[in-house]
Amino acid sequence: MTLLSSETPSSAIEASAIESAAQSSKPSVIRKPIKPSGLNAGLSADTDAHPYENVFVDLLAAIAQQLAHQSNLAETHFSASLAGESSQFTRFNGSKVRQSGHVCDGQLQITLISAERTATAKIPFVGEFETDWTTAQSAIAQLQAELPHLPVDPYIVVPVASSRCQNQGQGQDQGSDQGQGQSQGQSREVRSSQLLSAEAIADTLLAPVQALDFSGLYAGGLAYRAYGDSAGNRHWFEAPSFTLDYSLFGVSPNQAVKGTLAGHEWNSDEYAQAIEKTQQQLALLARPAKASPKG
Repeated sequence: MTLLSSETPSSAIEASAIESAAQSSKPSVIRKPIKPSGLNAGLSADTDAHPYENVFVDLLAAIAQQLAHQSNLAETHFSASLAGESSQFTRFNGSKVRQSGHVCDGQLQITLISAERTATAKIPFVGEFETDWTTAQSAIAQLQAELPHLPVDPYIVVPVASSRCQNQGQGQDQGSDQGQGQSQGQSREVRSSQLLSAEAIADTLLAPVQALDFSGLYAGGLAYRAYGDSAGNRHWFEAPSFTLDYSLFGVSPNQAVKGTLAGHEWNSDEYAQAIEKTQQQLALLARPAKASPKG
C-alpha cells in the first residue's frame, strides 16, 4: 500500500507508483464468480455485469458507510479509481508453445478529503470483496490518521454530483446495457467482442505456420477502468483487445520478417492473410544478394 499526501514531491509519487505496481504485479487468478456482498445500498450491482464491476460497486458502498459512521474527522469526501486487466499470454518459439499463462492484475486508488486536506492510497485489487475490503479498510484508517497532520491544499477539488448520464453498450452487451436505467452522474460502457479462448490459441495460431519457423507473443483479454466518489458519481468502462507480435525466420540465419496483428476482435482470415504476406516478404529476402560496385 502506498500513501500519498498533497505535498508529496513528483519524484516520490513516481517512486511510489513504481513500488505499488511491483507489489500488485503478482498474478491472482479468480477461480469462481464473485457474489455481491449486499453492502451496495443505493448502488445496486448488475447481475449481468463483470464480477469486478460488482466488487467495485460494493467497495464504494462500504467506503461510504464506514466514513459516515466511523470517521472521527469533519465532513469527509472520498473518490476511488480502478485500473486493471484480465489477460491471457502465450509465447511461441520454433512453431511451438513455450509458455502460457493468465494474469489478473488491478490497482485501486482511494483519496480522502477533509478540512481542505487530501491524502491518497494505492492498493492492489484482486477482485474478491472480502480481500479487497480488508486492504481498503487498512488504507482508509491510515489516511484518516494522516489527514489532520497535513497542510491545507489550496488546489483541492471536492467531488460534486454530476448531471452526466451515459449508458453505452457495444456488441453482445448492447441490448442488456441500454435496458438498464442509470442515475445522473453515472455511466457504463461495455465493449464486447470475440477473442480467442485460452484453449484455442495454440491450435489457431500454429495451424497456418506448421511448416514455418514461427516465433511470437500473443496477449489478449479484458481491460477495465472505473471511478466512483462520495457525491454519487460512478463510471465503468471495459473493453477486450488482443495483440500478436510475431516473426518468421528463413533458411539463412540472418533472414527474418516481423509482423504484428492487433484489434478488438479476432479474425482468422485476417491472420491467414497476414502470415501469407509475411511469407512473401520472406521469399524476397531469400533471393540472391546483389553486390553494388564501388563508385
